[in-house]
Amino acid sequence: MLSGLFKLHIQYARHQAHEFIEKMSSGKDVIQAFDDYDWSGEVLLTKTFKRISPTISVETNDKLIWVSATEHEFMSEYTYAGQVDHFFGLWKKKGRIIADRQDLSKADARKALEFFVAGQHDAPLSLYY
Repeated sequence: MLSGLFKLHIQYARHQAHEFIEKMSSGKDVIQAFDDYDWSGEVLLTKTFKRISPTISVETNDKLIWVSATEHEFMSEYTYAGQVDHFFGLWKKKGRIIADRQDLSKADARKALEFFVAGQHDAPLSLYY
């Protein structure tokens, strides 16, 4: 894992969309936060509060990944700066690359975070496509 710090945001079912807990965390702490999160309990509370899905997001420099749980699976999105195709791939320019997936297993959602905090920023893409 990287020795740097990551901006970790944790959202619980009771939060409004703009509310979250933010802290600077090591890569190890990010994975521990994922493991310690009561995903199934928070998903049940989502039905009560009807606000947001339980979510963990992690930022570093120009990269962001988030994972969120639903009743049956995990969703995730990975965003970073890169070369974006234009004009049917004939031209590239700088832009934001966004990869997402709506049907990840809990193990794959954790793996995406592990890749991210390890600095293997191309690796999560294999989980999204």
